[in-house]
Amino acid sequence: MNHKLLFGAGMALFLPSLSLAQPAATAPGAQNTGAQNTEAPARIANVWNGRHHEPAAGGVRANERAAGIALSQEQKNEQTQTLDRIGRRLTDKARRDARSAPPPPQPPSPSGR
Repeated sequence: MNHKLLFGAGMALFLPSLSLAQPAATAPGAQNTGAQNTEAPARIANVWNGRHHEPAAGGVRANERAAGIALSQEQKNEQTQTLDRIGRRLTDKARRDARSAPPPPQPPSPSGR
């Protein structure tokens, strides 16, 4: 395989040379026969075999309730209060930090002084 040596940020990277004669990249394990592939790929974006990879929130909650591990209303309220308290602390800290931060640099004056 033909490689080119590139230097950048003090590291050497080996990249295969690109050629117009090389076939376009195909999915791992797929063979490029040159003919039009009529089969649907097994994976498109976040969907495998026609099913979403990541479950929807509603489905997760329903599964948690069915398994008996869903949070009670009291636990949900406690989590909400905790997150609100953390949010207020972070907002207050950001305001304090903004007051104590140095002023932004000014652009140079046109006269050069």
